[in-house]
Amino acid sequence: MCKKINFVAFHFSVIVLFLFSYIVLSNSVAKAQPELPSNEKIRKEISLTIQVLKPTLPKKVDAQTTWTDVKHFGVRGIQYYYQINISIKKIIEIPDINNILSKMMIEKYCKEPALYWYRDNFVEIKWTYFDITNEKILSIRANPNDCQ
Repeated sequence: MCKKINFVAFHFSVIVLFLFSYIVLSNSVAKAQPELPSNEKIRKEISLTIQVLKPTLPKKVDAQTTWTDVKHFGVRGIQYYYQINISIKKIIEIPDINNILSKMMIEKYCKEPALYWYRDNFVEIKWTYFDITNEKILSIRANPNDCQ
């Protein structure tokens, strides 16, 4: 009987010790992770970025693409607008163009050093493309969850 009580007491002690360790470690890990800036602070930073960029637009990106505008997007995002000097009819003839552009822009979001601030502060970016007649072609969104 005494051996059974010691065995139960020992296992109970091990379980309590394990739970205590888990709670202490999980709290220290949670404290070690940096806290994201508030939505208000991020929105102010995005506003400053927009104030700097807007006067420089429109801007040629390449032979076919012009960057036309930049605005706030959602609670914690920024949206860039582009015009492509091709009609939507010709663009949709390009096989798998939506997937190609989406993969390209998401990879840029995830790997481009100039975009670290957006990823580190969980800021979403949305790119919207229009054709030569201002007809919307597509929009692509990216946030840190896309960087797996």
